[in-house]
Amino acid sequence: METRKKLAVETWKSGLNCAQAVLLTYSDLLGIDKEILFKISEGFGSGLSGLKRTCGALMGAVIIAGIVNSDGNYNHPTTKKQTYELGQSIIAHFEEKYKTSQCYDLKGFKDGKVILPCNLCIEEACSIVEEMLLPRLEKK
Repeated sequence: METRKKLAVETWKSGLNCAQAVLLTYSDLLGIDKEILFKISEGFGSGLSGLKRTCGALMGAVIIAGIVNSDGNYNHPTTKKQTYELGQSIIAHFEEKYKTSQCYDLKGFKDGKVILPCNLCIEEACSIVEEMLLPRLEKK
């Protein structure tokens, strides 16, 4: 899966945002067209629409969590709580290592101290996807 991490970074370098880079890297495994995933995640880059809030790469991972975990039953959803918990676990896992999930802090906008540059945030989000989410996909 190391190749997917590199692909995600290259995708980001080509001009896509960090959420798109993570999400589109797994489109084949998710069985969803890249164009649809591109559109869905367009507003999630740079810490949620450029606001420097929750890391966009993590947002891409949380979108994948919904795709992997949801029962898809919009009339009577039963998996929402589990999906929220899965998303919280993703963010907690990241924060455990880096003490924040906020783009503003990760990029050092306050004090100039970069905790993790975008390319490494993308790689870390991919690691989380591969560790926490792909095994769930294989069970479906």
